Amino acid sequence: MKKLTYLLLISLFVMSGCQSKKEETTTVCTIEQAETKATLTLEADDDTITKLTQHVATDLTSAFDQGLITEDDVNKNAKEVKEKMEATKGVTYTYTLKDNVLTEDSVFDLEEASVEDLIEAKLLEVEGSTKKGLSLKKTVANYENLEFTCKSK
Repeated sequence: MKKLTYLLLISLFVMSGCQSKKEETTTVCTIEQAETKATLTLEADDDTITKLTQHVATDLTSAFDQGLITEDDVNKNAKEVKEKMEATKGVTYTYTLKDNVLTEDSVFDLEEASVEDLIEAKLLEVEGSTKKGLSLKKTVANYENLEFTCKSK
């Protein structure tokens, strides 16, 4: 009986070791347009995005100089964005306004957040089915169509 149990444990161990592991990848997409620089970092298991991090820096000097917006406007808007985003589970948002540059960082933990909740809150725009999560390949293709440069690490 001990031999049978021992053999079953070994075969279970060997079978679990033979199962394929998910391939974890990180892809970074960047774009620079006028006063804005954006970096999007996509972490994925196989083709399913597990985490999306956005870093956006916008130089508002011209807008301030032209009187189009004020620092108070920017801070008020950023606080509203923060409240909306952080009301959704799995999402964080921080911002700073320094030397006329607004820096925003957003993190979407897609293992914690519901993609459907993010779509409903208008925090993500998605075409097609999300039953299997967000596709890394399709997302990268969309960003590249928007003139982002994407590279896998």
